[in-house]
Amino acid sequence: MTAVIPAAEVAPSGSAWSAELAAAVELVEAAGRLVAGRYEDSGPVAYKGARDIVTEVDHASEALIRDGLARTFPADAFFGEESGRDATIAARVWVCDPVDGTINYANGLPFFCVSLALVQDGRPVVGVVHDPLRRETFAAVAGGPALLDGQPIHVSAKERLSDVVMALTVGGRAPARRSARVRHEIRVSRTMGSAALSLVYVANGRFDAFSQTTGLSTWDVAAAGFIAERAGAVVTDLRGGAWFDLAAPASGIGILAASPAHHARLLALLGETRRASGGGCQPAARQRCGRPARPGNPQRSQNAGQAPRSAPCQRRASGPGVSSGTSVRSVARSRNRSASGHRSRSVAASRSAPRTEPGQVRGAASRIPSSAPNAASSAAAPFDPKPGIPGKPSAASPTSAK
Repeated sequence: MTAVIPAAEVAPSGSAWSAELAAAVELVEAAGRLVAGRYEDSGPVAYKGARDIVTEVDHASEALIRDGLARTFPADAFFGEESGRDATIAARVWVCDPVDGTINYANGLPFFCVSLALVQDGRPVVGVVHDPLRRETFAAVAGGPALLDGQPIHVSAKERLSDVVMALTVGGRAPARRSARVRHEIRVSRTMGSAALSLVYVANGRFDAFSQTTGLSTWDVAAAGFIAERAGAVVTDLRGGAWFDLAAPASGIGILAASPAHHARLLALLGETRRASGGGCQPAARQRCGRPARPGNPQRSQNAGQAPRSAPCQRRASGPGVSSGTSVRSVARSRNRSASGHRSRSVAASRSAPRTEPGQVRGAASRIPSSAPNAASSAAAPFDPKPGIPGKPSAASPTSAK
C-alpha cells in the first residue's frame, strides 16, 4: 500500500497553481479519511433516481471539502454532485465528487474515490483524485506532469491494440454490437463502477484506455480526465471533439481516453452504427426490389434508370384478379393460404371416405363385388383388384381366369 505524500511534496515547485493544488490535496485526503472510516458502515441509503443512490457519507465528504475551500478561496464558486452549483459568479469553479462509486461504497466493494478539480475560464487547471482505501493520490496542474503520490506518471506505451486492457461501458445505440467490435480487437475489458478512478488509471497505465459512452457528469470526469490528459492520453468525446464542458447536462457526457497510438482506432470502433430507417433494405435486396440505392452504393448505377417505388421493398403484382397496389408478397401469402386450405380439405375428405376393401374399385363400382356379372363388373375388368395397387393394368381379366 502506497504511503500518503504530504501536499507540499505533491505540488510542483514554482507552479502557478501550487497553492491551489496543495489545498486540494489536503482536502481530498481529509475527505478520504472520513470516507474510509465509514467504509461498510455508510448509514442509510437515499435514492436520487431509479438507480442512483446517495449516503450520508457523500454529504459529509462534500461539506468538508466545500467548507475548506470557502475558507481558503472565498471568491471561488463551488459545484458539487450533492449540493449543486452555488450562487457565486466567478471565473474559477471547484468541481467536486465527494464519493465517486457510491454503489460500490455502499455495498462494500473496494473501488471508489474522492475527486476535486479547479476549472478556470471553462478548462480544468488543477485535478486531484484520491483513493481512500489504497491511500493513493493522483494529481496534476496545467502545464505540469501528472503525478501519483508525487512521482511523474505516463500513459501506457503498448504498441498492439490486441494487448490493451480497457475500462469499457457502452450505452446508447446498439451497445452490444459496438462493445463486441471493441472487445474483438483488445485483450479484455472491465467495468469497475467508479468512472473517475477508472479514468485516472489511464494516467499510469493500469488501464490502457477508458470509455464510457453515456451517463457521465461533469464531476465524474473533471479531475480524472484532466490528469489522464496531462499524463499523455488523448481525451475526447465520442465524436473526437472537446471532452470537457462545464455546462454539460448531468449524465450527458460520453468520453474516450487512450494512448495516442490507439485512440483513433478505438474511436472508430465505438462509433454508432445507424441502420436504414423506414424499413430500408440492404444493397442486395435493393437490386431485387428495385429500390434506388443510397449514394455511393455500387447498386446505384444498376437502378438509376428505374422509377422510384411508392413503398420500399414492395414489388407490385399484376395480372388477372389482382388489384392495383397489391404487392407480390401479399399475393404470395394469399395463394399460400388458399393452397393450404385446399390441401386441408382434401386430406379431411380422404379421411372421411369409405375404405376400399379387397375386390373393390374406388368410385361408383367400389360397392359392387368384382365377381358380379353386370356392367359395373365388366367396366372394372381391365383393372387388377389386388389390394393396395388400384388402377394397375392386369395381364388377364377375371373372366379369362374362370
